[in-house]
Amino acid sequence: MERTVKKSLICTLAFLAAAPAISHAATSNKPINTVKVEYNDLDLSQPADAAKMLKRLDNAAMEACGADEGSLSDYKWAVHHSDCHATSLNRAVAALDAPRLTELYQARLERPGGEAYISVN
Repeated sequence: MERTVKKSLICTLAFLAAAPAISHAATSNKPINTVKVEYNDLDLSQPADAAKMLKRLDNAAMEACGADEGSLSDYKWAVHHSDCHATSLNRAVAALDAPRLTELYQARLERPGGEAYISVN
């Protein structure tokens, strides 16, 4: 009997990345933004699917950190280069524990200039 397992990741993405801020946020009543990212259609061991997943995670981090399709481009740029975005993406990639995805993400971190960010369209 074959079972279909629906895969998804709930990306818990905090606005503040600094340890004191996280400690404060944990004791406050402020909600932490979460964005559900589906990946049941992807095989994360395949390079093309890992790239698609990385883009989905990037979009989820943007959304969780306050940017959406209607945001001004300057605001998207600021969110994309924020600690919130970087921390969110790092945590999401680590949570998946998918070697091909991690390899792709690490390659992007090591690009000239050290930017850990994925291009925003």
